[in-house]
Amino acid sequence: MKKKKLSTILKEKAFLILLLVSILCVAGIAAINFTKEEKQEDNQLFVDREESTKELETTTVTNAMETQTQETPSESMQVAADETAGIGDALLAEGESGYFESNLMDATDEPITESTEETVGVAQESVATEAVDGPALQLNFNEDSKLKWPIEGNVILDYSMNATVYFSTLKQYKYNPAILIQGEVNTPVVAAADGIVTEISSNEEIGDYVVMTLGNDYQLVYGQLKALEVAEGDSVEKGQLLGYISEPTKYYVVEGSNLYLELLNGTEPVDPLDFME
Repeated sequence: MKKKKLSTILKEKAFLILLLVSILCVAGIAAINFTKEEKQEDNQLFVDREESTKELETTTVTNAMETQTQETPSESMQVAADETAGIGDALLAEGESGYFESNLMDATDEPITESTEETVGVAQESVATEAVDGPALQLNFNEDSKLKWPIEGNVILDYSMNATVYFSTLKQYKYNPAILIQGEVNTPVVAAADGIVTEISSNEEIGDYVVMTLGNDYQLVYGQLKALEVAEGDSVEKGQLLGYISEPTKYYVVEGSNLYLELLNGTEPVDPLDFME
């Protein structure tokens, strides 16, 4: 009886163990399948990601190529524009050297003929006459005209082109194409006649000087000046302030401060004292 019960208990335990083993096997198989499915899903997800990445890279490359293709004409246009600008600068440089004026005509320009050249020449002469003679001043200096004394003072060195005169500073005899009128430094100097200033310059002998045309090929040169009140091209009336007496140059140290006054008829000096009032 006891053996029978023991046998039954063993059978039941064996059944339970077998059942437990079966359950464990099923669970293990299910776990294995589940793991496989997860791996498959992960692999599929990885593959999908790779494909998406490849598609994105392909799209990016394509867009970049399209963008480059679109930008290329702009770059070409920019290069062309730069080249055009360079050519323009070169032409401008040529224009500054007279190229445009001498070689190019507007559509409204007429061909230059002999009559046109004559007209242009007359116009230029007219402009030159106005620039020299001036509309406000009628310059007509002649042998009967008179000069105003530009400063009050003694003539300390006479005009002399027929014989030499002694220059104290230089300690030698020389011809003298002008007169030297003694004057203190800073003495105002006025125009001796109506004229137009044609030159303002300086040299070692007479320092700062002003050249004025008086008309009919007569010119006056005022030397040893400073603080000039006129400029080249100015129309100057008789008695108008030109500047002031300067310290004497090294050529006239012994003679002292003075006004250098030279009168020219053409290129020949004449004695200013012959024309003084």
